Amino acid sequence: LDLSMVRCPVLALSGELDLLVPPRAVEAGHAAVPNLAHRIIAGAAHSVHWERPAEVAGAMVGFLG
Repeated sequence: LDLSMVRCPVLALSGELDLLVPPRAVEAGHAAVPNLAHRIIAGAAHSVHWERPAEVAGAMVGFLG
């Protein structure tokens, strides 16, 4: 999979406390996706949508404009 071929904007949400896919892992791949916006959700682990639904919704609304 060649992520550099992704041309549309991408939103990646990470939980600050995620041990499965830590924010630093997403940041390391940031260069591979040209239009990646990365938001770290404070106090959340891997299931950010369950743990912090309001913050996830806010990030999505902000991203979609």
